[in-house]
Amino acid sequence: MIGTWELANRGGANPGSFVFILENRHRLGQPIAPSALAGQIGYQGATGVTFGDTDTTLSVAYWQQGFGNGRGGYVVGRIDPGDYSDILGYVNPRTTFSNFSIMFSPVLPIPDPGFGLVAGGYLTDQIYALGVVSDANGSLTDIEWFPGGSEFYKYAEIGWTPERSKRFLTNVHLGIFHTDARQDAGVPETYGLTLAANHTFENDLMVFGRLGWSNGGGALAEKAVNAGLLWRPGAYDDLFGLAVTVADLTTPGLPKQTTVEAFYRLDLADNLALTADVQYLNNPGSNPNDPLVFGLRLRVNL
Repeated sequence: MIGTWELANRGGANPGSFVFILENRHRLGQPIAPSALAGQIGYQGATGVTFGDTDTTLSVAYWQQGFGNGRGGYVVGRIDPGDYSDILGYVNPRTTFSNFSIMFSPVLPIPDPGFGLVAGGYLTDQIYALGVVSDANGSLTDIEWFPGGSEFYKYAEIGWTPERSKRFLTNVHLGIFHTDARQDAGVPETYGLTLAANHTFENDLMVFGRLGWSNGGGALAEKAVNAGLLWRPGAYDDLFGLAVTVADLTTPGLPKQTTVEAFYRLDLADNLALTADVQYLNNPGSNPNDPLVFGLRLRVNL
């Protein structure tokens, strides 16, 4: 359940709203959830983002405030830092791809939801900037106030778009990140950068690509490149997607890992969609085989 309650300056240029996501994630007839599959097949990453077995959780709960007559805004509270880090318009695990390394760069050490702050805005009509500070020890299931102390995930981005309404459709941005060492978890300090771009043609075809680099050992990969496309074939609101990611993994001695994912989303009605998905995992870290992962998602909007 996603809720937005506009409480301040209703209908104005700078509204303030309370936003929350309350959800229940659980297995259906299988011993493991899709999000846990990677560990079973030796893959370095996550093949089914958001499809876990976490029961009922308050994923996010924050205040969202606009300023500057709609040119900027900030978010403060329990946030998901992945919602604001290196985002291109195709990133939605509910409606497009499922694999983390396809939706994001695997060089990004994005933590789970936790308390944090996001602020951003347009410096000109085409140039924007944003920044994120969040708990590096965030947890989807445990709501705690910085359990590891002052250990933070930080991300900053500057980008270009031809106009504000097309920010997620056509975009070029540079992102830099830094995560403090997580003492209790034994994860070292990590920093790096990403360069990402996408372009949409006539609202029917989107192409996208990313380069990423990290240092420190706290991310899945030290270097990565990914590219892909989304295409609307013209049948109702159906959508086809294909993407590839090649990553130099952080763990010493592991080969380059290649992830290929394709999906087709069949929109049966305005509020009903069926998505078939296949992933080919080449050199998956600690598995001598190259697994194929198949998925089928049914989404109902109420």
